[in-house]
Amino acid sequence: MSNPLPSRESVALDLALAQVDLSDVPLRDILTVAQHWASGRLVDREEDIDIEAVAAVEHDQWVLWAKAVAHEVEPDRAVRWRTFYVPYSELPEAKKDSDRVWARRAVDAALGEV
Repeated sequence: MSNPLPSRESVALDLALAQVDLSDVPLRDILTVAQHWASGRLVDREEDIDIEAVAAVEHDQWVLWAKAVAHEVEPDRAVRWRTFYVPYSELPEAKKDSDRVWARRAVDAALGEV
């Protein structure tokens, strides 16, 4: 049995309320997830989810969080964090790996595999 798709307006409202920025997520990935959801199929992470795109969103989320709490941490930590307040594409590979770990965790949670 297929799930009925929510209206475009309700999805837009949900995303706006959650302050989700999908501007860096390829439309292809968004549509693929929507098609799988509508058909009742689980998403095949390896074929259908761009982990790099999810990692970029995870990084953007981390930057927003880090900036919000930077005043609460030790000054040396806040200074170290500032070096990572750059777009995902400009991060060193080791930091990207950290974001990829969180991206995979987010995908697992979304698929109910946690």
